[in-house]
Amino acid sequence: MKHTLITLCALCASVANSSFAAATPKKPNVIVILGDDMGIDSVSAFNPKLGLKTPAIDRLAREGMSFMDAHSTSGVCSPTRYGLLTGRYNWRSRLKRGIVGQWERPLIADKRITLPELFHGKGYDTRMIGKWHLGWHWPKKGGGTTQKLGEIDFTKPIKGGPVDHGFNYYYGDDVPNWPPFAWRENDRMLTPPVLKLKGGALGNGPADPRWDLTAVLLDYGKRCAEYVHDRKGKEQPFFLYFPMPSPHTPIAPGGKFKGITGISPYADFLVETDWAVGEILKALDDTGQADNTVVIFTCDNGTSPQAK
Repeated sequence: MKHTLITLCALCASVANSSFAAATPKKPNVIVILGDDMGIDSVSAFNPKLGLKTPAIDRLAREGMSFMDAHSTSGVCSPTRYGLLTGRYNWRSRLKRGIVGQWERPLIADKRITLPELFHGKGYDTRMIGKWHLGWHWPKKGGGTTQKLGEIDFTKPIKGGPVDHGFNYYYGDDVPNWPPFAWRENDRMLTPPVLKLKGGALGNGPADPRWDLTAVLLDYGKRCAEYVHDRKGKEQPFFLYFPMPSPHTPIAPGGKFKGITGISPYADFLVETDWAVGEILKALDDTGQADNTVVIFTCDNGTSPQAK
């Protein structure tokens, strides 16, 4: 089994001085950040030879607890997402090896209790921003569901995703380097599906301007920070699940992060990954919510051999 990294940072004051000691304890906010194809060797706090800095994730390690003997039961990502959201071993699902394929039905059964459902039952606002990769009930033209691309009606609600498993709100793109290349909100497509890219990291010829892989992580980081800002002053606690698309391939650093390290695109992508974590921590600090928020950073299965 591959080593993985779990860093938990309880950004709270001591119990004696915090709201946990009050007669009516306030429920803490909880944020779970899941890195994709990232191990302990990609965090400067644990690898002094990394050659770059990851200050936000380093802060979690410095101020919280790090579990250094954690293991993954699978070397790919869908099983980890299943286990994290259901609390079950991944091999108890129908998926005994590999990942959920394109156009596949949901891996999480409709009646399976999930982590966001538990939070929701305790009065939390539950939100997911990021990569799902656990399958959907694709609506069939004329009714029913299908796993055949030519039969899918992309104008209808797409069930079996995050909002059907306990999240009040979802924004994401399922898998950024798989079709349909489109933004989603809850169970609907926000943008028309693109079924095949002409170029970039996924094909030959000029890239399709309708889908920009370099924009994905930048958008997620911004939206996560905005959500934290929006929760300021609200009595209702929140649970935010942020499954990153990075630093998984295709390596796609965006904006100011392209070439920022002078080392490699992968190194640039690591810096951007850390930036996204930092945006969330900064939002907590700026809104005064840090003292009552638990932040958990973990990864699915360790660093990809494709990292350079």
